[in-house]
Amino acid sequence: MIEALKEKLQAEVERLNHEINFVLPKEIEKARAHGDLRENSEYKAALERQQFVSSRLTHLRMRLGKLSSVSEAEIPRDRVGFGSRVTVEDVDSKQKEVYAADAGRIHRRW
Repeated sequence: MIEALKEKLQAEVERLNHEINFVLPKEIEKARAHGDLRENSEYKAALERQQFVSSRLTHLRMRLGKLSSVSEAEIPRDRVGFGSRVTVEDVDSKQKEVYAADAGRIHRRW
């Protein structure tokens, strides 16, 4: 489970790295070629996207760092906490129901 999350986050990091290193510099250069930067909406949008991508990359790298220190063996199996997904099976009917816990509430998943 943790490995799958790490892979998902790493794939997003790689995609954003490509965007910030190759795609956005080209967009910024293209927008600069249009002239006056004070009223250039393409330039402003590219700079804003660059700031967002940079912030997102920082956040993802921090999450990956924290995930690297987590061992699945240390995760308690007898408690439900924030972000948990629990499958409950009725012993008699063998019917299963999935619940997800978030923000202090437990929601039934269909």
